[in-house]
Amino acid sequence: MHVQSLLLASGLVPLAASQGCPFAKRATDTNLVPPREIPEDFGICRVASNQAGGGTRSRDFWPCALRLDVLRQFSPQYNPLGADFDYTEAFKSLDFAALKKDLNALLTDSQDWWPADHGNYGGLFIRMSWHSAGTYRAMDGRGGSGMGQQRFAPLDSWPDNQNLDKARRLLWPIKQKYGSKISWADLIVLAGNVALEHSGFETLGFAGGRADTWEADESIYWGAESTFVPKGNDVRYNGSTDIYERADKLEKPLGATHFGLIYVNPEGPDGSSDPKASALDIRTAFGRMGMDDEETAALIIGGHTLGKTHGAVPAKNIGPEPMAADLGEMGLGWHNSVNEGNGPDQMTSGLEVIWSTTPTKWSNHFLKSLLGNNWTLVESPAGHKQWEALNGKLEYPDPFVKGKFRRPTMLTSDLALINDPSYLKICKRWHDNPKEMNAAFARAWYKLLHRDLGPVSRYLGPEVAKQKFIWQDPLPERKGDIIGEAEISSLKSTILSTDGLDVSKLVSTAWNSASTFRGTDKRGGANGARIALEPQVNWVSNNPKQLKQVLSALKKVQKDFNAKSGSKKVSLADLIVLGGVAAIEKAAQAAGFKDVEVPFTPGRVDATQSQTDLVQFGYLEPLADGFRNYGHGTTRARTEEILVDRAALLTLTPPEMTVLVGGLRALNANYDGSSNGILTEKKGQLTNDFFVNLLSPAYSWAKKDSQGELWTGTDRATKSVKWTATRADLVFGSHAELRAISEVYGSADAKEKFVKDFISAWTKVMNLDRFDVKAEKIASPLLVRHWPLHPEILHREAPARFALHLVRNSHLQRDVKSIVFDDLIRIEEDDPLVGVDGLDELALAARQRFPELANDPGWCEGLVTAKIDPVAALLLVLCTRIESLNLTIPYYQESRLLVLNLLSLALRHNGPQRPLDNLQLVVLRWYDDDDPGNIQCAAPFFHLPNVKTLALSALSDEIPIKSISEEKDQTEHSRLGLDPDIYETRFPVGTSPIEELFLEAACLTNRGLLTVVSACKRLKKLVFTWRNPTRTTDDGQNSAPLILTRQALLLHAAFLEELAFSLASHRFRHDTSFVNASSARMECLKECFGQMNKLKRLSMDIHVLYYRDNSRNEKMLNFLPRSLEHLGLQCDLACYQPQVLQLVELLCTVLEACGPGNRFCSLKTLEIWLFVFGGIDKDLYKPQD
Repeated sequence: MHVQSLLLASGLVPLAASQGCPFAKRATDTNLVPPREIPEDFGICRVASNQAGGGTRSRDFWPCALRLDVLRQFSPQYNPLGADFDYTEAFKSLDFAALKKDLNALLTDSQDWWPADHGNYGGLFIRMSWHSAGTYRAMDGRGGSGMGQQRFAPLDSWPDNQNLDKARRLLWPIKQKYGSKISWADLIVLAGNVALEHSGFETLGFAGGRADTWEADESIYWGAESTFVPKGNDVRYNGSTDIYERADKLEKPLGATHFGLIYVNPEGPDGSSDPKASALDIRTAFGRMGMDDEETAALIIGGHTLGKTHGAVPAKNIGPEPMAADLGEMGLGWHNSVNEGNGPDQMTSGLEVIWSTTPTKWSNHFLKSLLGNNWTLVESPAGHKQWEALNGKLEYPDPFVKGKFRRPTMLTSDLALINDPSYLKICKRWHDNPKEMNAAFARAWYKLLHRDLGPVSRYLGPEVAKQKFIWQDPLPERKGDIIGEAEISSLKSTILSTDGLDVSKLVSTAWNSASTFRGTDKRGGANGARIALEPQVNWVSNNPKQLKQVLSALKKVQKDFNAKSGSKKVSLADLIVLGGVAAIEKAAQAAGFKDVEVPFTPGRVDATQSQTDLVQFGYLEPLADGFRNYGHGTTRARTEEILVDRAALLTLTPPEMTVLVGGLRALNANYDGSSNGILTEKKGQLTNDFFVNLLSPAYSWAKKDSQGELWTGTDRATKSVKWTATRADLVFGSHAELRAISEVYGSADAKEKFVKDFISAWTKVMNLDRFDVKAEKIASPLLVRHWPLHPEILHREAPARFALHLVRNSHLQRDVKSIVFDDLIRIEEDDPLVGVDGLDELALAARQRFPELANDPGWCEGLVTAKIDPVAALLLVLCTRIESLNLTIPYYQESRLLVLNLLSLALRHNGPQRPLDNLQLVVLRWYDDDDPGNIQCAAPFFHLPNVKTLALSALSDEIPIKSISEEKDQTEHSRLGLDPDIYETRFPVGTSPIEELFLEAACLTNRGLLTVVSACKRLKKLVFTWRNPTRTTDDGQNSAPLILTRQALLLHAAFLEELAFSLASHRFRHDTSFVNASSARMECLKECFGQMNKLKRLSMDIHVLYYRDNSRNEKMLNFLPRSLEHLGLQCDLACYQPQVLQLVELLCTVLEACGPGNRFCSLKTLEIWLFVFGGIDKDLYKPQD
């Protein structure tokens, strides 16, 4: 069972067929792999664990089941450095010069446990770097050094990587020293680069930026063989043994000729020692990595100029690889039992070759030896085939015995360079022109190390090469200023009104442009608009005829806009994505979601044809794209497997893949306009109909073709065909995990969630290649502390400079999600916050955002002269995507009015989206300065559409007594030049969407509680604390807290799910008329509790439960809602005079009322807080208490 299932997982189709896998049976028709012997213990652990993850698994029974684990890899939550760890920032703090100094010192610091050849680890480190980067394949972008995968299986245990575990262990002290500032991925390749420099070679430089991963990349297809090299190539060559005929038929996307090799067998194809056939393998293997003949020759020559190979003893003396080694080996493998097992007895490849007379110094000796000697096939001490110049001089130094020398030696793969016409011509030219060879190797080595690092904008460090290369997919510098919100809104309207452009076409074009991105090597994506260039513009998957029509229309929009937009310019790349954004917004509105706005970050540029490598970009063309129902499966991969593979390249999770497919179907975005999978009558509307109809038992599905690629859905009631769908559609209903996700989106209450999740996943795909933006991304939350008295926290100029940065880089305004203003204070000094030009720029930005300010010179004058501090308030409006705001209202009257007025103005703004419309959480604090205007500052937030949680509190124990004034403060407004008729915002009545209120005493004076509670439409959570219990207002109205509490609670009693309140305060502990429960006051609460049928959590003063009406035999306890699951009681022992026994008796009564059949049958938790404010009054408590 285990052997068979593992072979199935590896793609061995004949065996899969024997297990009854329908897909595998179909595949056997064209698979020519002959039957072969499989080791009996292959894929079997001799000890079957009975712990977590052990035993027979689902995969053993159903080996053909679609696997989604490749979409769950590398989650930030599994990062031991933390989910928010930013390697880019960590690398910037690295002392790069010191690191290189340490690496140079290590190169010649030979360790006894693993001695260095010739006293230098250079050759070992070069091989480690080369073998890390050399796994890269251009066809799918997988492999390479970008994630430090050499540390994990299978790479850490590949035969070709033998003893590289020692190289990484030698590096550990340095990695340990610099910690998270340098990743293993960067350190592994940097070590080889430093080794070359140490030898005297001048490299082009080095770029960091490779963040580590913490698990093996299971998405990489390394091959389907069950054996390592020297076998391990029967499947990839489809059973062929003709080493000349098969060379260019290596299975795609593989680059290595054997399972367990990086490139080719150094002894020739299948160990044949045939240099000419080896050249064919070399061309294919290096070509799969994106290298041409010159780059290939340069890498072999340069890589074999330093160091040596190792084959001192037979392989029978070598222990198992790291993954199979004993626990005590501590992650090392290949234990050598001969003598010390290292140094002169070292065994790695089994070949014993030294290429140069100066194996630690850079030279041209490799080519001199290769072209200047006659070669004879010999055997190494380990019994492997290699070549030796029997007439050569004994001038190649032994690595450990001083004064001992060897004859020239070469590998079969080395001699391939002189047995191929193209390679031979290159070698002869470089033999005579070593500087040319050096330059070619420098370029090829730099490409090797950086091929999967992505665009240059990701490169980090002081040694990034100045030269740019076409393999880096270069982009031009941006011309003109980036468009802002106003231009974005205008362009969306223009696009949607352009003839020939509809939702389907716009969405398809944007998706095709952005979805070429590969997270593996960071290539592709929408930036550059290469979808308008060859080869992408003519890919069948892009529907060229429709694509060119859309591009033509968008280019006209671009031309017309740029001709009259002044300094601001829009790129075609931006318009392609913006077209998709506009189309989705239109589709969402048609589905009933009127206020939907899809995030859009401008700043893309347009690449040229000369900046585009036709061959390398050709590899980005999809074999199939299940997102748009393009193409189908092959004899080795099902349609749904190709869909998952594509989702993995896009770094999507299973839910993201699911919601994107459902959304694209709703938007009618099939590549050819077919109706396959369009399971809706409302094409072009962003509905969840795809999931609703796919999951419906009202339809039965049957194959429409013999291959099972196309299916028909028949209405069970009418027996008529209703739908057609592909495997990429039906898998979301047939696969258990995908169906579970689909059921979420197909639920009746998931329409809004579906739209939000689709937009989120869509936006992610559109921005996958925006490394230029991510490099500038503003940290969130943004904490603005504006305290001149505490300059060590943040200098007072910081808010102004940050505001200027946002004004000058409008695309960043969307990235700020949370802001904390600890204080907004008056500026007493005469010097401005920033330069006058900068303040003028801020004032201009304010006028542009709010044209109303042009009629209010006082506000802008205050901004420019810096007499007041409006900058932080301006930030609130510049940042258009704020979700959370924590604001301390300043003590100074004019600054407080400024905040209030600007917020009010923001609410009156009539732009495409009002600032703060995304705000969900608000925390407001203010100083108790006995000013009724405090509570008024909260009024604007009750008008915002998405605020769900609001907290109001004070920063002082001084309690204001005045009620909320409805009079306008004409004096302060006039002095600031502000028109109160324009700016003042009143509280709404019963319309605010706020569901959670947290209130403290300062904001609850008199009718303050009723004001804020009455503004809300439906409260679910209310938390408040009274500190000012029994007072009477100037108008004679009773403001006793229980009376106001009753009025407030009755407004939302039917909706409240959580209530917490405190009616007592230590400041009034001797006010016995308040703390003693009275019938009148308790009747208020009884009435409220009686209507709270949904209340699950209740916290209050324990004295409320002391109330008992003996005349009617009623206890307050009997009126608490039966729905309670949590009850919290608090008691200030300094406030009341209960006997301890009475307190205990009350708690026992509560406990007795719990359990099945009792009052509190749903109660799960009971919490008691006993506390003392200011100590216990000795007159109130006796010693025996």
